[in-house]
Amino acid sequence: MTTELLTLKQIKRRNYYYNNIHHINELKRRYNKTPYGKMIKKIARWKDMGIKYDDFHELYWNYQCATNCNECFREFEPWEKGGSNNFAKVLDHDHDTGEPRAFLCNNCNKHDQFKCKYLPD
Repeated sequence: MTTELLTLKQIKRRNYYYNNIHHINELKRRYNKTPYGKMIKKIARWKDMGIKYDDFHELYWNYQCATNCNECFREFEPWEKGGSNNFAKVLDHDHDTGEPRAFLCNNCNKHDQFKCKYLPD
């Protein structure tokens, strides 16, 4: 077992964190509800899913502006926690290359029948 030697600065930082954990978590929750916080969280989620794109801010802007599914043309419904979310907006992407294909409703994203339309020749 190795022992970690901490500097005084590290000890103070750690103590501050432990003494103020509830306040820090509240600030994080508030930040995540801001438009910029939501954007950063969504982009981080896309990167975790393996999506590759040159300009994620542009992709997010296009995501925000999309109002209808590219497959069934139905208007998107807001995402509800614990709901069916069949017509919530999702970003479809190629799992092999990571390239985004289209903005679809969750219902269309579950079906493979149309995906050949978006695949390159």
